[in-house]
Amino acid sequence: MKTYIADIIPSLQRFSKKLDDLTKLSQQHWVSIDDSTNVKRVFIFRENNELLIYENGVRNENNSWRYLDNQSIEIKVKETYFLMNHAFLDEAVLALKRSGVNEYAIFVNETKYGRNFETHSEIISYLERKYNNENKKKIETPISEPISKPIEKPTEKPTEKPTEKPISKPISKEVGKIFKTIILLFLFFILVIIIYNYIRFEYNY
Repeated sequence: MKTYIADIIPSLQRFSKKLDDLTKLSQQHWVSIDDSTNVKRVFIFRENNELLIYENGVRNENNSWRYLDNQSIEIKVKETYFLMNHAFLDEAVLALKRSGVNEYAIFVNETKYGRNFETHSEIISYLERKYNNENKKKIETPISEPISKPIEKPTEKPTEKPTEKPISKPISKEVGKIFKTIILLFLFFILVIIIYNYIRFEYNY
């Protein structure tokens, strides 16, 4: 089983589906390619643990597979057993990491992919275009709560202090002065009349 180094696969794990639903694996035709020989192999994972492998349309015998847990499966090709860990899965691409090495077996569901592929690097480019664009969209349009503008309080006008009028002199003082003046004039007038009458009286006698 051909494996490749693919640095992009670990960065795609957040986009990956899990292997807990085996129908995602067992009811599909998964195609791998050997770039060095240009040989395509079709892997069909049967529910009875039988693994059908067709190499350029010719079936190879003595193959099997076994589901271990939602992270690992065991694949037997001829007389060799491979422990493969789940690395990435979507509707079109399955990547299994070979245990103990940093290499991946990459399979393509050509029906979901939409066309035949020629090299494994074509699939790597497909993943880069698809999920790097998804990542950019998330960065450019982050999901976040709308920022509400703070409610601006109306600016309060400073209260104008009433202009203080100059304190005038009490009216009672003015009235008192006028009253005193009138009394003095009245007394003076009385005094003049008394003096006048006195002089007149003296003159007559």
